[in-house]
Amino acid sequence: MARETSIAVIRRPRVAILAAALLTWPAAVATSQALPLDPAVMVDSLPNGLRYYIRVNKRPEQRAELRLVVRAGSVLERDDERGLAHFVEHMAFEGSTHFARNELVHYLESVGIRFGADLNAYTSFDETVYMLSLPTDTASIVDHAFTVLADWAGGVTFDSTAVERERGVIIEEWRLGQGAQQRVSNQQRPVMLHGSRYAARMPIGDTVVIRTASGATMRGFWKRWYRPDLMAVVAVGDFDPAAVAQLIRDHFGALERPSTPHGRPATTAVPPHAETLVTVAVDPELSGSSVSLLAKHVREPVATEAAWRRRMVDRFAGQLLNERLDEVRQRPNAPFVFAYGGTTGLVKSTDAFQLVAVVKDGGIADGLAAVVREAARAGRFGFRATELERAQRDLLRQFESANEERDKTPSASHAADYVSHFVDGAPAMGIAREYALAQQYIPGITLGEVNAVAAAWLRAGSRVLAASLPRKDDVPVPTDGDLLAVVDRVSAEPLIAWVDSVSTAPLVRLPPPPGRVVATATIPSIGVTEWTLDNGVRVVVKPTSFQADEILLEGFREGGTSAANDSVWRSARWADMLIGASGLGELSAVSLQKRLAGVDASAAAELDTHYETVSGRAARKDVETMFQLAYLSMTAPREDSVAIGTVRRMFEFALANRGKDPASVFGDTVAVALAQGHLRAQPLNADEFRGVDYHTALQFYRERFATADGFTFVLVGNVEPDSIRPLVERWLGGLPAGKPLVGWVDRGIRAPRGRIDKVVRMGIEPRARVELAFSGPGRYNRVERYRSRAVAEILVHRLRERLRDALGSTYSVSVGARVQRIPVLESHGEIEFGCAPERVDELIRAVYAELDSLQRAGPTAAEMKTLREGARRSYETDLKRNGYWAANLVGKLQTHEDLRDMTRYGELMDALTARDVQQAALRFFPMENRARFVLLPAVPAAVRGDP
Repeated sequence: MARETSIAVIRRPRVAILAAALLTWPAAVATSQALPLDPAVMVDSLPNGLRYYIRVNKRPEQRAELRLVVRAGSVLERDDERGLAHFVEHMAFEGSTHFARNELVHYLESVGIRFGADLNAYTSFDETVYMLSLPTDTASIVDHAFTVLADWAGGVTFDSTAVERERGVIIEEWRLGQGAQQRVSNQQRPVMLHGSRYAARMPIGDTVVIRTASGATMRGFWKRWYRPDLMAVVAVGDFDPAAVAQLIRDHFGALERPSTPHGRPATTAVPPHAETLVTVAVDPELSGSSVSLLAKHVREPVATEAAWRRRMVDRFAGQLLNERLDEVRQRPNAPFVFAYGGTTGLVKSTDAFQLVAVVKDGGIADGLAAVVREAARAGRFGFRATELERAQRDLLRQFESANEERDKTPSASHAADYVSHFVDGAPAMGIAREYALAQQYIPGITLGEVNAVAAAWLRAGSRVLAASLPRKDDVPVPTDGDLLAVVDRVSAEPLIAWVDSVSTAPLVRLPPPPGRVVATATIPSIGVTEWTLDNGVRVVVKPTSFQADEILLEGFREGGTSAANDSVWRSARWADMLIGASGLGELSAVSLQKRLAGVDASAAAELDTHYETVSGRAARKDVETMFQLAYLSMTAPREDSVAIGTVRRMFEFALANRGKDPASVFGDTVAVALAQGHLRAQPLNADEFRGVDYHTALQFYRERFATADGFTFVLVGNVEPDSIRPLVERWLGGLPAGKPLVGWVDRGIRAPRGRIDKVVRMGIEPRARVELAFSGPGRYNRVERYRSRAVAEILVHRLRERLRDALGSTYSVSVGARVQRIPVLESHGEIEFGCAPERVDELIRAVYAELDSLQRAGPTAAEMKTLREGARRSYETDLKRNGYWAANLVGKLQTHEDLRDMTRYGELMDALTARDVQQAALRFFPMENRARFVLLPAVPAAVRGDP
């Protein structure tokens, strides 16, 4: 997998303290003391220079995360090697000393390691990283995993036949990324990275090189840069660290460091430039207009406490600017649909202050002026003390929450920290130390320091102005001079200071009288408590210890927008979005955001097609706020005409050029055909959205949430039923009772029967998209749902091997199979992939051949073993996730199934037979009921002159 950049991200951990304390906390002086490495990780090097990081971590249990990190990426390529860093990454999976082609993936999948999810890699400008997630309960699996890593480091074979096949896969990966955004990026990236090797070294590479480079040339790159002094092995997980250290010595100790290695610079510079560079890109398929201003500067390593503190100051400045821009976005006649600013990472050596505005067609000058104006306002007058106080509360709350979860942090998160430490020198001091630094330094960051950062934003050099817009006759294209003039004019115009308006209205002015629990039941086998409240609400509580500071809330009731008559449906389906932008109770969206500073809680109500839902999340100390937000979402939707205008602008922007985007048009074509042209499957257009009536939407929303009777809520996380019961009775029991509402309504949407063939010809790029859809009568139960997943899993493996590995004709294949319960029982199967236009018919025949084989003969014994092992390993980790329990409890409650089945998944695995899968393939992928959709370029290849 190719990545454009690898940008280190500062983790945003959380802590809450009083605003008064922030004002009086004595400032701490940052020192030049080096930031320590996390004491929980062991770091050492082999004599050949290879570094290794080892950390014991039991989240998840009996699992480990391994990484092979190579400080070699596309920036090191010679002109005739452009794309070979990425090609080498692909070849590491295509044959090595201990694994013949395909044997590596087959072996790992046979022990429950899923290709893509647990086994993957990426290539960036500056590094290549191989990733392996594995079970650790079997010593041989762990030993083989280190054999795999060692082969990637020093045993890739570059078999000539495999090289030829893999060319096609990489070309398809390149093809997958093509389109309007990529064409704009290709035009603007060389300007943004002016004068640097990065400008002409995209990881995906040059298609001429990809198609013609020899295996010997690839091996040359691999031998030159895949050497132990540029490598690190990262191992984090539930294992014996001494045993892992020995495995690293045994497997990597024999790697030889060249006696005269090629020089590898620590960083690759992006040269400064005095003039402001301008790039304006116009493309007929762009879906919208945007403009940005960058001011590049050398990245400061965060290696000392003083540098860490400076990074926090810079972060505050960006956060405060973004909050102002978001407030401007929500004003009447705002000049942009979306905007943001602050420091961003461009490449390893270079950061930039960046302002971005996404605007309506023709609005580039106004959008640019607006974002520059707010940066200039902040630079000239500074921010307000109240703004900084809120930001400090927010950030400290984040650090506190992360510290609460420090013993529950997943191994993958630690592994990512150590990869960044090796590649970029990024801090990897551990959450506890980071929390201590936050407590020490963040309260003492002054408004003057933050304002000094803002004052320098528009004075910086090495600036780039970049604009992009769709090619339309009625949309003028700004010139370079136009954009430069906007910046000069706004930078000099008179301004007034920002006013930070803060509402004093309470979150909930009049708390409801609490309800009471009238019935209690328990399910000891899964640790669930059920309450029935006197207002008709049912609450299911599942205490867990998976996360220390996470509580999830999920609520539902049958109904949704299906309950809306056709005359109001067009407005009703946007009700939750329109109301969500308006705030809650007495607080506007902006006021609500300010009120929740330093609070780790959220909740919102929504209208799905067949359900009313409420979703929330909170840390333990903020759980009452989550309940209050849920209560307000259901009982106090706020009417705000300004917010409605904001939503309208957003949709007008999104819909203005939707018809120019091939992917959108193709998706709409598929959706309409599969619903047989039903009214409620028609794509939204600008004219239709202008007909949406807010008052109708609000009335429908209020009707659906007027009573809580029939609602079921699920609470999962670090809760105790006895302690949370008073909050449940107050806020869920305080919801209004009343007459039960009508549930979901069958509006007659049905999948078509028979065969459908549709071709959409649209787009410039030489790429095709194929979607095959199947449908038939359904049966709904837990066994059938498991069989749907099983047949999809086996089919995706087969199609990956046939279309990607054998034919080299696609980068990935997506397969889905599901049972629909509402409004009628139906089975559905979907297969999607991208490819070259000239290979569409060939690949569809190959798909049908694999389907026919599975339906006639069923899966092999090896496929069944791989299926069971992968399912077992996934289930082991899923059972330790709050999100898994919340989603599956909701699913079973909606279908009135036995909740105890949550822990009986193993029975389904053990009972599944090859014949079950074979029969499921016939039900979910019936050839007599199949739809074939193909997206092709507007111009045939012969006319385009494709290479």
